[in-house]
Amino acid sequence: MRRRRAVADKGFDADTFRALRCRQRTRVCIPERRTRLWPVAFHLGYYRRCHGIKSLLCRIKRCRRLSTRCERLAITFLAVVQLAAVVDWLIR
Repeated sequence: MRRRRAVADKGFDADTFRALRCRQRTRVCIPERRTRLWPVAFHLGYYRRCHGIKSLLCRIKRCRRLSTRCERLAITFLAVVQLAAVVDWLIR
């Protein structure tokens, strides 16, 4: 993860995690916990985009074939994921 952006939930808001990412020259986008004494800055736009992706994954996991991972080949599993995403897009 060198020179990338790490977007995570509040559960990853630890000084050790942030220091490790800083040493790897990775930008961190993690909202602060309520118990943090000093505020830290994060980009709200990246965090909202991450939440949208997590919501999409939650919706397409309603498809039983995805949640139980019935497909044996990776290419077939990818096709089922794409099909479920298209169906979700058409419904919404």
